[in-house]
Amino acid sequence: MTPTNPADNAIASLPDAESNHQATPVITLTSSQLEGWLATQPEATRVWVASQPFSAASNSQLGIPGRDGAPALVLCGVSEPLQAESVAHLPMSLPVGDYRIATDSPTIIDPATAALGWGLGSYQFDRYRKAPRAPARLRVDADGMNRVRHLLAACGRVRDLVNTPTEDMGPEQLEAVVRDIAQTHGARFDSIVGDELLAQNFPTIHAVGRASHRAPRLIELNWGDDSHPRLTLVGKGVCFDSGGLNIKGGTGMRKMKKDMGGSAHAIALAELIMAEGLPIRLRLLVPAGEDWM
Repeated sequence: MTPTNPADNAIASLPDAESNHQATPVITLTSSQLEGWLATQPEATRVWVASQPFSAASNSQLGIPGRDGAPALVLCGVSEPLQAESVAHLPMSLPVGDYRIATDSPTIIDPATAALGWGLGSYQFDRYRKAPRAPARLRVDADGMNRVRHLLAACGRVRDLVNTPTEDMGPEQLEAVVRDIAQTHGARFDSIVGDELLAQNFPTIHAVGRASHRAPRLIELNWGDDSHPRLTLVGKGVCFDSGGLNIKGGTGMRKMKKDMGGSAHAIALAELIMAEGLPIRLRLLVPAGEDWM
């Protein structure tokens, strides 16, 4: 089964702001600002908010219904406007539809920061089954949206790699991901597989993965101008660690599929660096295998 683009869910939740005027406004404010904001609102709004257990606490929201029952306005409690997490709960909490961060909110959140948080909150792992619902969409007009999309793609890459069960995320699948990324960005790719690791003096990588039916390997990607500062990323790609004897409980064993999380982060960071075109001479190394010793 072919995985979707790791940024699909996030990017779909951030359409262009061409119909921004039709989007439901989201008012971002702190608990200390709520009373002052309510004092400027119609009586019906004040009565509705007073009837709800809403204090504008961080990561809370309250929809104020319009005549058709759908939210005409959304209040979002925040604590730190510089944190993308301030609005990350909204995409899966609000009804499906288009929203915008109101520019007259008591607490102003940078549009790009809001877009990043909204996109992160829209992530759903849908490789094996359809997502239960679509995220609400944020209409945003902000500078730096390409960078936001690159960041969301990188975060989605990490999440997808770690969430994929070991059956479909072995050493060869990690290699395929890095190879595809290399082709996309014009990077050089190489992989040393199986007994060739011994021939090229990588005995430890070979020893860790030799007992598995899926051959261990050293995956390498090189990109960039030789005149730029050199950066090497190394990510642990142990796709499943049996730990020798199975002395872990069931919960602990389920988490072993995350043992390759280091490689997931290194791969995603390398992809982000190339997508941004940073002036770096990049080298990515992923020793990948399954520890069944």
